[in-house]
Amino acid sequence: MSKKLQREIEAIVAQLPRKFVKDLIREKLVEAGLEPKEALLEQLTAHVLSGGKDEVTWEESGEKDFTLTFTDEDLDSIDRKLTAFTEKKLPKLVEEVTETGARELLKTLRRNWPDRDLWEKQARRTFEERLEQRWAEPLALLRMLLTISREIGEERSAKLARSRAKRNRHRNEVLCRLHARACQVSEEIVHLLAGGFADGAMARWRTLHEIGVVVALIAEHGDELAETYLAHEAVESKRGLHTYMATYEQLGYKPLSKREIKRVEKSLADGIAKYGTQFKNEYGWAAKILKNPNPRFAYLEAAAGRARMRSHYKMASHNVHAGVKGITHRLGLLAGSRIMLAGASNAGLDEPGQNTAITLTQITFALFGPRWPIDDLVMLKAISGLRDKAVQAFVRTGRRLDREGKAQP
Repeated sequence: MSKKLQREIEAIVAQLPRKFVKDLIREKLVEAGLEPKEALLEQLTAHVLSGGKDEVTWEESGEKDFTLTFTDEDLDSIDRKLTAFTEKKLPKLVEEVTETGARELLKTLRRNWPDRDLWEKQARRTFEERLEQRWAEPLALLRMLLTISREIGEERSAKLARSRAKRNRHRNEVLCRLHARACQVSEEIVHLLAGGFADGAMARWRTLHEIGVVVALIAEHGDELAETYLAHEAVESKRGLHTYMATYEQLGYKPLSKREIKRVEKSLADGIAKYGTQFKNEYGWAAKILKNPNPRFAYLEAAAGRARMRSHYKMASHNVHAGVKGITHRLGLLAGSRIMLAGASNAGLDEPGQNTAITLTQITFALFGPRWPIDDLVMLKAISGLRDKAVQAFVRTGRRLDREGKAQP
């Protein structure tokens, strides 16, 4: 459709010089008292455009002799008409033609969509069934791990809601909230894996890893750090306020009220007054324990004992940002494949799958605290055993797929 419209517009533009020359010849014939017959117009126009002389003389029975002359002013007139058309009429013509073409294209798409949608859904179901058959064991184990982790989180959260104890209140609240978010992110990862989106799953594991780092620090350093972490919402609110006020007009939104702005600014000022000037930085809530006024996330990883996952984290970041690695390295492609992956694939699920099992287990363990009664110890051993089986199953299935891929010609 688009190529056809492009050709039509190009044909119109290509005919403009001929049209303007023909119109000029018609005017000169009329001024000379001659009838601008179509055959004569075509003959003269073709002669001029083929590079004929400036003066063309002809005789016709019953007509007086007439010499057709083009002056510099005539040529300038044609040039002005071409320029005016290009600058004023052509954009309008393009808009009208493309608007009509877009309506026709949309009409065709909507008419054909029910059949295409049915085909797409059937193809998706068939693909996911094949993927589930191949990855059934590791996916089932990861789902089991997620279910038991969620049940533990629900139990701990309910216990916290019933408790009136003030000791470690902030710590326990933050850990429960972060664990709930970790379970949600893990379920997103499971859905992405089951759908064949290994790179998307790895991107979501990046978030899970960040949650795990914060959980480890809060669990280790206790209530004071948890309280600072919760108060740090003031910093993020101020940054959000600054961004909103810089862009709301372009978005057509209303400005925030002076009362709301004052509330956000006061909250930040109170936080700085209580925790120090370093509090306003991105990870300022952890500045005191890291003994660094402006720590980066890598410092948090090291302090949490998660630095060994740095390379995995950086690899996952390629699926979040628009760097070149995001188009040259795809988990969903088997080694040596040169296709451009634009959808789902049954490859690459092992990396994000095993990472998720490990990180979710670490986050769930943090809910148990430093002392483990016999019941908790049994639960922890069961979870760690499930984690190990899930990791092994993902690795085993991934290697089998790699072998099959290499065996293909």
